Amino acid sequence: MSLSLENNKRIAKNTLLLYVRMLFNLIVTLYTSRVILQALGIEDMGIYNVVGGIVTMSQVVTSSISNAISRFLTFELGSSNILKLKKTFSLSVTVLLILAAIIFIIVEIGGIYFIDKILNISENRLYAAHFVLLFSALTFCVNLISVPYNASIISHEKMNVYAYIGIFEVIMKLLVAYLIMIVSSIDHLILYAISLFGVSLIIRIFYGIYCGKSFIECKYSMIWDKAIIKELFHFASWNFLENIANVFKSQGVSILINVFFGATINAAQAIANQVSNAIQQFSTNFITAVSPQIIKLYAEHQITEMLKLTSRASRFSFYITLIIAFPIICNLSFILHLWLTTVPQYTDTFILLIIVWILIEVLAQPIVRIILATGNIKQYQIGISFIMFSNFPLSYLALQQGMGPNSIYWISALTCLMALIYRLISLKQLIKNINIADFSKRTLVAPLLLGGLAISMFILLRFMHLDILFNIIISFFIGEIILILSIYKYGVNENERKFIVEMIYSKLNIKLQKSKGEY
Repeated sequence: MSLSLENNKRIAKNTLLLYVRMLFNLIVTLYTSRVILQALGIEDMGIYNVVGGIVTMSQVVTSSISNAISRFLTFELGSSNILKLKKTFSLSVTVLLILAAIIFIIVEIGGIYFIDKILNISENRLYAAHFVLLFSALTFCVNLISVPYNASIISHEKMNVYAYIGIFEVIMKLLVAYLIMIVSSIDHLILYAISLFGVSLIIRIFYGIYCGKSFIECKYSMIWDKAIIKELFHFASWNFLENIANVFKSQGVSILINVFFGATINAAQAIANQVSNAIQQFSTNFITAVSPQIIKLYAEHQITEMLKLTSRASRFSFYITLIIAFPIICNLSFILHLWLTTVPQYTDTFILLIIVWILIEVLAQPIVRIILATGNIKQYQIGISFIMFSNFPLSYLALQQGMGPNSIYWISALTCLMALIYRLISLKQLIKNINIADFSKRTLVAPLLLGGLAISMFILLRFMHLDILFNIIISFFIGEIILILSIYKYGVNENERKFIVEMIYSKLNIKLQKSKGEY
C-alpha cells in the first residue's frame, strides 16, 4: 500500500471520528442553546456574548503563540526530532502559564472599565456582567494552558480521543443548561459563567492525564532554550498581526452592534454565530484531520503531494459546508421558529450572510496551512492583516452612514474574498515551483460553479413559494441529491472518485462480512 493511500485512509478515518463528535455536539448544542436562551432571556444572552467577547479579544495575543506552538510541535514530529519536540512542549507550557497570568490581570482591569463606561448594559445587570467577565477570563486561561496538550493529540492524529473528550464536554454543557433552569437562588447569568469555567477545568484535567500517559514529549520539565523561544516568538510576533485583525473583525463587530443597536441585536448575532459555527465545524473537522499531514509533508520536502492534498482539502471542505448549509438556508425561517421560542430580529439574515463568507473562508484555510508550515510568514502577515483589519473601520463607516447591521456581514464577505486572492499570491511567492494558475484552477473553479448551482436552486425555491412541507422535501432530498451528484461528477477528479468508491465498498464489505459472521 502506498504512503499516499495510507495517509488518505488515515485522513478519512480521522475525519469520520471528528464528524461523529461534531454531529453529536451539533444536536446537543442546538438544544442547549434553546434552553440557555429560555433560562437567560434575550438581554442576558446578549450581555454574555458581548462581555465574553471582551475576553475573546485577548486572543489577539494568545492565538499567535498558540498557532506557533501547534505548528512547531507538528513540524518537529514530522521531522522526527524527538529531543526538540520535548523541549518545545515544555517551553510551550511555561510560556502559556506566564501569558495566562498576564492576560487575566489585563482583562480584569481593562474589562471592568469597558463594561462600566463604554458598553450599553443596563445598570441593574452591571454586577452580573462583572462576574461574567471574571469567570470568562478564568475559562479563557484554562483553555489557553490546554493548547500544547490539544496540539499534541492532533499532531499525533489521535482523533478518537479528541472526539470522546469533545462529546463528554458537550454533555457537561447540557447539564449546565438544565442546572440553570432548576436553580433559582443564584443569578442565572452568574451561574452560567461559573459553570462553564468548571467544565473547562474538568476537560483540561482529562487532556493532561491522557497526554502525560500517551506521548513521550508531554512530560513537563522546567527548561529554558533561547533558540526555541526565539523561533516561537518570531513566528508568533508576525502571526499576531493577523490575529489582531481577526479579533477586530469578529469581536469588534459585536461591540459595534452593541453601541449602535443595543444588546437585543447582540442576541441575534449570538444565535447566528452558534448556527454558523455548527455548520463550519463540518469543514473545520476535515481541515483539522488534514492539517498535520500538510505540515508533515512540508517537513519531509514532499511538495507535490502537499499541494495535491491542499487542493483536495480546500475543495472538499467547501463541498462539505455547502451540502450542510444548503437545506438549512432554504428552510431557515422554519428551523429558527421550530428551534427557538423567540427569534431575535435579524437572526435569519445574519446567518445567511455569515454562511456566504464562511464558504469563501473554508477554501482558503488549507492554503493558510501551507503558508504557516513554511515558517516564512512576515510578508504574508503584513498583507493579510491589512486586508482583514479593514473590515472594522469599513463596518464602522457603514453604520455611521445609517446602514443596517446586515451591512457588516456583506463587508466581511468582501474582505474574505480579497484575503483568498492575496493568499494565493503569497503561496506563489513561498512555494517557488508551484504553477499557481493550475493550482487555482484545480482548487477554485469547481467549487465556484457548484456554489452557483446551489444559489440558483435556492433562488428558484424562493420564487416558487412552496408550502413548508414541500419546501423541506425538495431542499433536503431532491436539492441535496442534485448537489451531491454534481459534486461527484464535476467536483472531484477521477482518482478521487475511485478512492471514494473504494472506501465505500470497503466499509460495506466489512459490514457484510460481520453480518455473515454473526449469522
